[in-house]
Amino acid sequence: MNATAISVENNVQSETEQAVPVFVGTLRDEKAQLVDARSLHRFLSVDARFNDWATRRIAEYGFQDGEDFYSFLSKSSGGRPSREYHITLDMAKELSMVERNDKGRQARRYFIACEKRLQQIAPQDVATIRGQTIGTDGFHCLAAVLDGKLRLLKGGAKRAAKNHIWQQVHRAFSVVRAEDIPAEQLDSARNFIASYSVKEGEWLPRQEKPGAFVLDQYAARYVDNLIHYTYWVCYRWDQGIGSAVKALNPKFHAQTWEFFREMQNSAEMFERAAPELVAYFRNREGSALRPQDCIAKGCPVGHPAD
Repeated sequence: MNATAISVENNVQSETEQAVPVFVGTLRDEKAQLVDARSLHRFLSVDARFNDWATRRIAEYGFQDGEDFYSFLSKSSGGRPSREYHITLDMAKELSMVERNDKGRQARRYFIACEKRLQQIAPQDVATIRGQTIGTDGFHCLAAVLDGKLRLLKGGAKRAAKNHIWQQVHRAFSVVRAEDIPAEQLDSARNFIASYSVKEGEWLPRQEKPGAFVLDQYAARYVDNLIHYTYWVCYRWDQGIGSAVKALNPKFHAQTWEFFREMQNSAEMFERAAPELVAYFRNREGSALRPQDCIAKGCPVGHPAD
């Protein structure tokens, strides 16, 4: 393919992308690449009315609501709300193909290119699309918290504080970029940043602030026990207690499970905030293992040595 042909192909792809943008949405409780069916209908220049075309194609080809698409009523500005459809790339390719015209073939090639692009981009971007990491939106959320904490600082002091705190976040969550923090740890990361305080133009990590609480060995042992048993309680919940509660009383389960998640987030955050305390007790001979330690060592987790 010569340079002219490549240029034409790129222009066609760009035109299609503007007319029928692919976006990330949720389907089957998972992140997925989706297309607005009304935009596709307009691009394909279909003669039939959109609603007639959509319902007929769904019936003809057996597309399943919740599997191949999801539908919803658009917000009304005074008239009757319209039925809209967000569809998967597979469904979009099939709808394009059955039109049997140049626009349909153009759209199908574009959707195939979108799939290939997803497979070729950086693994961390794929993880973000699939909801595994906090991605750019999560990073902006954390950045907003950090900016709020450092609003009293100016110039170089603010830049130095910001760089230091981001370095601590990367170290605490074992990531190179904040965007790669696991999605389920967003609240922990937000709390981690919030633990820093700014006073009278100086920034300090809260755990290093003069006058912070000092624990004696007995109190530290109790803190370590609290972290230890929190992990085990949450592990037992996930391994069966939670599902049993849900079967017996779904409403009570819905009101309770989030507290177990917060317990685990708090335990994880405290471990990161007090590494010396945790390491002191975990390295002692005869120290009991936590669920993640048992799993990592291949030990049975049914009867922990605690």
